[in-house]
Amino acid sequence: MNKKIAVLIPIKEHSERIPNKNFKLVNKNPLHNLLIKKLEKADFISKIYINTDSYKIFEYYKNNPKVKLINRKKELIGDFISMNDIISSSFDGIEENIILQTHTTNPLVLLSTFKQAYLTYLKKIKEEYDSLISVNKYYKRFYNKNFKAINHNPKILLRTQDLKPLLVENSCIYIFSKDSFKTSGSRIGNNPFLFEMNEYEAIDVDWPEDLNVVKNLFNKNLIK
Repeated sequence: MNKKIAVLIPIKEHSERIPNKNFKLVNKNPLHNLLIKKLEKADFISKIYINTDSYKIFEYYKNNPKVKLINRKKELIGDFISMNDIISSSFDGIEENIILQTHTTNPLVLLSTFKQAYLTYLKKIKEEYDSLISVNKYYKRFYNKNFKAINHNPKILLRTQDLKPLLVENSCIYIFSKDSFKTSGSRIGNNPFLFEMNEYEAIDVDWPEDLNVVKNLFNKNLIK
């Protein structure tokens, strides 16, 4: 593949729901490295950029030729900072125009899925789309907080496979150009293509039970 893409991964020191989340060991590897060492093998990725406020992350990757570290600005450190602000602040340190942004908390995404998403992006930007985001499709009966049905009629119990599916942004893959970001002000452009993934790969390590699932899968060598 002649045209390569940059990967941008934000990693922060502090985590609220799982203290020191990115540094938890999974099969003798810190969580933050599970996805990164997978991406290092990709022939379609030119460089992995890590935007971080963590000295431990700098020390871990400082001698890795595939990784370039970006020191997070002080005003962008915290739990309530917009990811779009972090992405925008990284642009000066990123040489490439096309960026794939992902998270270390999505360690089950297969390398083949990342590649398929990128190939899909290259195809779709020739059409009317300006970016790509990954989603999961659910054929389930959804309600809002007031127990009002969203995608079904409770009095007419259609089979779940016959329901109108809902798509959920899973935060695994965002692909965009610097130009589309500057135009829309977001990693999600004005007309994104919705790239469907399976639910298994999209597991996000957000809560302790998520971490336990990932640990069990890696310890049993069930991850490619």
